[in-house]
Amino acid sequence: ALSMTGLVVTLRQRGLAPALAATVCGMCMPALLARWGHMSLMAQWEIPLSFIVYFRARSANRAFGLVAAALLLAVVTLWTHPYLLAMVLGILVTTLAQAVIDRRLPLPQAVPIAGLFAIVLAGLMFVSGYFSNAASLGADGFGGYSTNVLSPFIPQYSALLPMLGNTMVDASGGQYEGFSYLGAGVLMLVVMTLPWWRQAIVHAWPNHCCMLALLVGFALFAVSNEVYVATWHVFTIPLP
Repeated sequence: ALSMTGLVVTLRQRGLAPALAATVCGMCMPALLARWGHMSLMAQWEIPLSFIVYFRARSANRAFGLVAAALLLAVVTLWTHPYLLAMVLGILVTTLAQAVIDRRLPLPQAVPIAGLFAIVLAGLMFVSGYFSNAASLGADGFGGYSTNVLSPFIPQYSALLPMLGNTMVDASGGQYEGFSYLGAGVLMLVVMTLPWWRQAIVHAWPNHCCMLALLVGFALFAVSNEVYVATWHVFTIPLP
């Protein structure tokens, strides 16, 4: 609730209504509630914090403080869960890349920042046991524990549709891990804002091209190389 409210404040929405909407959306997110009790995976607040870093970087006057905050966030996420680290670190790297593309940050300054992150995180991963054996870096289960293409849109575990019971879109037997229903409220907001989407995308692409590409990449990574739509196996992309 606090990190989502901080995000909308960063986006210059400082009224009571945006704060309440952000709180409700954050606390009622189905993907969060489905993992209730899984302590590390409930730290979803780290993702909105990384978006706060991204948007503050676009108007930051004191780059040192923002870099320090970003590094601290990366360390905390590293010691929370590698699943969350993949997303947070991706957003932080995109923040740096977009700043270089926009010429807000010269490349000679960006390289040492990236090097600092790489050295600190690699060192912490080493002492934390991330490289202790081959299994810790393995990809077993990728393609099975994935997101169904329809998972964000089909109501699952919905209190609004109790007649569906505890059904879940799961074609592989492991797609409960990729549960990503957006919720009726967020889907309603998507439909309500459709008239502005084209204008928003045209405006956002030049300013946020790296972020848009990253989010598409995240979605494809979640769907994995074994693509399922509802109960149908669509195709497989062979991987080593």
